[in-house]
Amino acid sequence: MSIIDNLPDRCREILTLSKIQGLPYREIAKKLEISVKTVESQMRIAYQKIRNQMEEET
Repeated sequence: MSIIDNLPDRCREILTLSKIQGLPYREIAKKLEISVKTVESQMRIAYQKIRNQMEEET
C-alpha cells in the first residue's frame, strides 16, 4: 500500500487531480464544486500526511 493510498478520500482525490491530471486549483474547485481555499487546505493536509509518513518510515 502506498502513502497516497493512506490519505483521506478527499485529499487523495484532489492530489490526484492536481499532480496526476495536472489541473490547476481553480479547475479542481470548479469540478468538485468547492472553493479554491478548500482545495488549498486539502493539498496542505495531504502534503503534511505524506511528510509525516515518510519521516516515520526513515
